[in-house]
Amino acid sequence: MGKMTEEEQEMISTYKMTHSRCAICHTRDHDAGFEVMHIYAGARRVHAECNILLGCCRCHRHQHNHGDRDEDGKLLPVINTELLLAIKYDEDGVLHAAELAEISGQPEAWIFACSTQTEIPEAIIRQRIGNGSHNHHTGVANRQAPHDPEG
Repeated sequence: MGKMTEEEQEMISTYKMTHSRCAICHTRDHDAGFEVMHIYAGARRVHAECNILLGCCRCHRHQHNHGDRDEDGKLLPVINTELLLAIKYDEDGVLHAAELAEISGQPEAWIFACSTQTEIPEAIIRQRIGNGSHNHHTGVANRQAPHDPEG
């Protein structure tokens, strides 16, 4: 992965300033440490606003390693690309499917479908409620196909 440009660094800094909670578990505890998470990462990680979320260290680690457990000892759900797309749309209220399709190589229709039809698992909803979230979205009934201003 190449070094970030000044423009990318500024965009990420602005994104961090305008997002005050973990996109996944909704913690606002800054002691939890917030990090930029990429929906599409890998060797060709693209630093574009449409491809990032703000996550606490625990959720970011879980995204990559899995195997974390909730307070009852049950395995937390896998944080895969489909779930990240749904969470991105829930968190930001916008999803740039054309740009994400270009970044990922996935069909635009698949990206739209994931963002609107992927259920947010009950375990994540419980975490959000436990973190005091009043806007924790309980599933696909709260989402409609996102508008893509690029096309």
